[in-house]
Amino acid sequence: MLKIGSFVLVDGDNEKPPKLKKEESLITYGINSKSTVTFSSIGEENAVISLQRGFTNFKGSEIEPQEIIVPIEGDMSDLLLNTAISLIIQ
Repeated sequence: MLKIGSFVLVDGDNEKPPKLKKEESLITYGINSKSTVTFSSIGEENAVISLQRGFTNFKGSEIEPQEIIVPIEGDMSDLLLNTAISLIIQ
């Protein structure tokens, strides 16, 4: 679990979501279909990451559900987490 401001990021494959305070927002990441941030496809060099539910980021911008093509580098779970963090702070 990682907390960034009012966002609580949880590995949906390996962690149970915590009880949230009223002002907190949960973002799950993982390969399961219920995660907020998950893979929609994985190729040899690139992966397509799917944001399945929108949210309001730090700057107050609405982040809509979308698919993002990213190069595969390092651990796949870290790739999902880093994408979630990028969306939160963009």
